[in-house]
Amino acid sequence: MFLSYSLYQLNGLSISLFDRKICQQHLQECLQKCLTCYEEIDATEDGNYKIQNRIVIEAVYLLFNINDFNALQHTLKLDSKLKSSFTLKTAINIAISFHQKNFHKLLHDIQNLPHLVGAIGSLNLSSIRKEVFRIFSIAYNSQSLKVPLEFLQRLLIYDEMSSLIRHIYDLGIYKKEDGGNEITAVVFNRKNFDCSKTISNTSQHFVDQKLCDFHLPDLILMKTI
Repeated sequence: MFLSYSLYQLNGLSISLFDRKICQQHLQECLQKCLTCYEEIDATEDGNYKIQNRIVIEAVYLLFNINDFNALQHTLKLDSKLKSSFTLKTAINIAISFHQKNFHKLLHDIQNLPHLVGAIGSLNLSSIRKEVFRIFSIAYNSQSLKVPLEFLQRLLIYDEMSSLIRHIYDLGIYKKEDGGNEITAVVFNRKNFDCSKTISNTSQHFVDQKLCDFHLPDLILMKTI
């Protein structure tokens, strides 16, 4: 869980301070090894492990691999006593919403995830927000239709308006020559949207607040879940 916490907290740092790809690789390897161990224990019919710990690991694995349909299939094949837990059930619903492109439901459910599961889930927000912006650039492609920034901030669960404004600049949705520095709404234009650009992850208040409720060493060592 240390890698999960590091990936969330250090994600925005420069590569000279934190190599995100290496951390992701190590986290993936650790998650896969851990799940293999659980399956081997299950095969012995011993089942000598804390169910709640496995639920958290399974949820983190699913959300960390939300783009991979195989990860969802793996989770759906788990025993009902695991899938019926609030944490894993919520993670499954989020993954299903992702593949169905039901981003409104996803963005609602993701705020209900606990501690480090929510931290890993929130790392998907940058790609989800970009996809929503892309869809809006097609669906609301009209010079006469203005979409208020306050609506976008609520919909895409931005804590800070400044982060939203930075992202719409980064993706070419809005340019300074379109209306100066005072922005209250945007006009989407499919020709302006730059698919080649990426937007940064931002820390989320709903995650930080939940992490503060735990003694961090105990959470990382899974003594308190």
